[in-house]
This record gives sequence, C-alpha cells and structure tokens, in this order.
Amino acid sequence: MLRDFNGHDRWHPAVATSAIERGAPSDKVGCVRRFRLQDGAELREQLLTLSDLEQTFSYCLLDTPIPLFNYVAHVRLMPVTDGDRTFWQWESRFTTRAGRGSADDRDGRRADLSGGLRRDPPPPAAAA
Repeated sequence: MLRDFNGHDRWHPAVATSAIERGAPSDKVGCVRRFRLQDGAELREQLLTLSDLEQTFSYCLLDTPIPLFNYVAHVRLMPVTDGDRTFWQWESRFTTRAGRGSADDRDGRRADLSGGLRRDPPPPAAAA
C-alpha cells in the first residue's frame, strides 16, 4: 500500500481516478500523480521520499483547488502489537493566504483522509 504512490484510488473512496504522469514508476522519488476526486476536483502531488525500511513517504502538492501553499505531508506506518492492524501517522505543513485557513480547513483535510483509512474490524473468530 505504501510503496505504490498511485494506489490511493483503490483504498480511498474520495479518489475517483489516478495516474502517474509520463509513465514513471509509482515508487520512484520525483514521480507525479494526477488524480481526480469524486467531486471532480483535480490534484497533482509529487513523491519526495520513500523508505521501505522506515515505512515512510513524503509528498507535496503541486496543483490543487484547495487554498494551501507550500504543502508537504509525511506518512509513517507502524505495526499495532494488539492484532493484525497498522497505525497510520500522517502530518502535513502548509501555509494559507492571509485571513484564510481556519481550523475548519484543517479539520476538512483530516476528515478527507481518515474517511479513506477506516476499515471495519475483522469478524470475530468462530468459537471452537
């Protein structure tokens, strides 16, 4: 899931379509993904770092209808020791135009991401 920078359309319900520009591999640092959201908005993001060992990646926004500037996000996956689960740590830094960028903007971005990460818990094991 982490290695395929273009795979978010398979697990995030807000992403309708996605493609890596210029046919680059989706795990190559520097590749750019262009994707369309279900609401029709189109975004471009560039992969900045990818580490299998640390299970991390970073990316930046290149083009977006959202009024965020200098946006850089960092994602880290960590195993949860209680069950077959993974903790997804996601943080981003960005600037907004003066007088813009309320907590509602940040909460909206958080809701967009978390909506795609929620999964139903596995069914309980059958009694023996």
